[in-house]
Amino acid sequence: REISEHRMFSGGVNVNFVNIVNSKRFQVKTYERGSGITAACGSGAAACLAVGVMRNILQKNAVAVAPGGNLSLSWDMSANIISQLGPASIICHGEYCG
Repeated sequence: REISEHRMFSGGVNVNFVNIVNSKRFQVKTYERGSGITAACGSGAAACLAVGVMRNILQKNAVAVAPGGNLSLSWDMSANIISQLGPASIICHGEYCG
């Protein structure tokens, strides 16, 4: 929370903590602005993969392990697209009256 709400980030920021298991697997914990700790974050996992690949720590095909489940990531560098494959589940129901 301290990082997410730091004055340097006027609108807040999502924060990911990463533990590299090996070049094809990493663990990630996410603190999302406005929500707190979350079970998983696909965009955060993609960002972690991109940084890991650019730093030659991760391969472009890797698995992110999060409390909410595993997410397989694949970066097609020629198209600059990161694809994701993983579980999805309903965590709540609601109604929007806009």
